[in-house]
Amino acid sequence: MEVSAITLNCREEAGSEFNSENNSELPVTADAQEITPFQTMPNIKHCEEIMTESQFERFQSIMKENSDLFSKNKTDIGLTTLLKHKIELEPGSKPYKETPRRMNSVKTEAAKETVNDMLQAKLIKESHSPFASGLVVVAKKDGTHRMCIDFRKLNDMTVKDAFPLPRIDKTIESMGSAKWFTSVDMGSAFWQVPLDEESKAKTASATEDGLFECERMPFGLCNATATFQRLMQKALKSISCNYGNVVLCYIDDILVATTTIEQHLERLEEVLRCIRLAGLKLKASKCQFFEKEIIFLGRRTSEGDV
Repeated sequence: MEVSAITLNCREEAGSEFNSENNSELPVTADAQEITPFQTMPNIKHCEEIMTESQFERFQSIMKENSDLFSKNKTDIGLTTLLKHKIELEPGSKPYKETPRRMNSVKTEAAKETVNDMLQAKLIKESHSPFASGLVVVAKKDGTHRMCIDFRKLNDMTVKDAFPLPRIDKTIESMGSAKWFTSVDMGSAFWQVPLDEESKAKTASATEDGLFECERMPFGLCNATATFQRLMQKALKSISCNYGNVVLCYIDDILVATTTIEQHLERLEEVLRCIRLAGLKLKASKCQFFEKEIIFLGRRTSEGDV
């Protein structure tokens, strides 16, 4: 069974007591989602119509040289070498143990398949940790299942990371009079960050088959967003920008915005080089290249109009 690189949001199905800050959304097996062909390269056919022959040849060359940056299957997940995520606990914090939640046979089987797939992908490993968070299995309307780790107790005792996220209004304003937009995004972005060795045991979760801990940074940890923003700013720091010719990053959303196609090609090469050096992988189906209009941070963006 394949592990999906698509992560899942359990908030609506599990109710208000579970939310994205407290629950790690686990990749799921192919049986637990709609089966669609995995897209290994972005669709760039429309670019030929907006570029000169030499520009398109250069663009094709850039994409060919960087084709390995796009995940080739659902377990082809990057692993950065720029930093590790560390979970620091408040003084006096003690390990806690949650017993596995009772599940029917269907949910039990779904959990077992997901755990086995994640073990094979080396995203988790067997654990002897004194910590044990609960695993939540949620039935969807279509009869499939989603799984999350309930990290509320761990987050309550974690020292919070104050690393700031970019101001959205300032980020949008910096686009200026940009005419061309490219958005690149990662699948299972947080899972591309390794955990500090001492932190792994703190992420352990209990199932009916045993105790397992994360090798990578899962969704749901209170400081995961801060860690990923720090990673991306470190990865892209070599790129210089000016008004109307920028590379913007908000967590795992990267936007290239320029006034000319030539500028865009230069910026795109720089971004892909930085992603390579960071050890990260992109998801082709989530990337858009050379668009006149694009949705970024929930806003529809085009030349001079946000």
